[in-house]
Amino acid sequence: MKRQRGFCLIWLLAWVSGAISCATPSGAPKASQAVAEEKAVAAPDILQDIRVVDRDVHLIFAFSDSAWRSYSVSEATDPFRVIVGLPNTTPENVPTGMAVGSEIIAAIETTTVAYDPHPYTKVVIELHYETAYRIGRVGEELVASFDPAPAPPAGVSAAPAEPRDAQPLEGKPEETSVAKEESSPQIPPEAPATASAGPEAKVILAPAGKLLAIQQWSAY
Repeated sequence: MKRQRGFCLIWLLAWVSGAISCATPSGAPKASQAVAEEKAVAAPDILQDIRVVDRDVHLIFAFSDSAWRSYSVSEATDPFRVIVGLPNTTPENVPTGMAVGSEIIAAIETTTVAYDPHPYTKVVIELHYETAYRIGRVGEELVASFDPAPAPPAGVSAAPAEPRDAQPLEGKPEETSVAKEESSPQIPPEAPATASAGPEAKVILAPAGKLLAIQQWSAY
């Protein structure tokens, strides 16, 4: 009788233990599952403002408490554009289009293209020409810096040279009319003309008007 009671007690304890184990939830999620859940519930960063300072574009954020953030950069042509991709970011009071018209930057366009599972924002910076650039985070900002147009190579002038005036064949500059007048001798006006005193000079007298005297000569 005692043995039967002991067997029943052991069976009862085993049944209670099994029931408790079935009611107990499974253990804590794995590390990979925890990271996935954190990404699923991470609050998005907020793009608050876009400012253009000289050749730099400043994307100003209000970062959330989550450290899960990144950005990507790509390019497009015709016209040349730099596209900044911002995962888990949503714009707030940022205009969708901005006309800039600076030396390098023509316009900036901001769009949000996806919300599942996170908002995805694109900032498209349109340039006047293709050029080198740098993008990096500075505090609460993402700064894109663009270089100016490269200078022309050495030995190549930026503008065609103006033609030089042709020089005279003698290698001297032409005299002006004033210089010609000063170099040529001037004859004083109303200067009396003098006859040459040579041996063949002839004197022309005026014709006689009347007979003044008659003289007689004797011949030997």
